[in-house]
Amino acid sequence: ISSLSRLEEHPEDLSRSALIRTAIRSCRQDLDLMNQLMEADRMEENALEIVKRPVYVPELLRSCAEEISATTFARNIVFSSSHAPEVDIVAADEGLLRRALMNLQHNAVKNTKPGGQVEVHVETSDGFLVISVYDTGVGIASENIKELYHRFSRLSTTREGWGLGLYFCKLVAEAHGGKIEVKSQPGLGTSVRLAIPLETTAAARR
Repeated sequence: ISSLSRLEEHPEDLSRSALIRTAIRSCRQDLDLMNQLMEADRMEENALEIVKRPVYVPELLRSCAEEISATTFARNIVFSSSHAPEVDIVAADEGLLRRALMNLQHNAVKNTKPGGQVEVHVETSDGFLVISVYDTGVGIASENIKELYHRFSRLSTTREGWGLGLYFCKLVAEAHGGKIEVKSQPGLGTSVRLAIPLETTAAARR
C-alpha cells in the first residue's frame, strides 16, 4: 500500500520500477498467505485433494534456493542447498511440497542472525524422501517445540510472520502420509526434518 500510494502521489518518481516490484512482491506474499490458510483448512477437514505427480526434486530444490537467495543475501546469511546422488523423482503434490519447503527455509532464515548459516539437504532414508533444514539461529526450548505445530503460534524469540509455517508443513507431511520432526536447543540452532513416503521412480512417472 505504501509503495502504491507513493506512485499515486509522485507518478514521475525515478524509483518507480523498484516501487512496483515491491508492491507486486507484497501482493504475492498476501496471496500465498491466503492460499495457505484455505489449503490448511481443507487439509484439516480432509477436503483437499492431494494430486500426486512426478516431481523432480533436484530442480524443486534449486528453484526454492534461488527464490530465497535475495533474502539470505540481504540478511548476510550463508545459505547452502544440496541433495544426495540418489534423489530423483518423487510422487507428490508439487505445489504443497514447494510451499512447505519455502516455509522451512523462511523460518530458518528469519530466526538466524546475520553471519549465521542455513543448510538444506535432501536424501532418502528407509523408504522416505527426507528434507532437512538446519540453522544456527536462536534455537527453541524443548518444552516450546509442540507449540510450533499449532496455527498462529509464534514464540517470543521472533515476532515475524503469522505463525503458519510449521503448522502448514505438518499438514502437508501428514497429507502425504509422512511426518515432521523438530530438534532444537536455545542458542544452538534448529533442525527440521520433513519426510514423505518415497515411491519408486517408475510409479511416480505413471
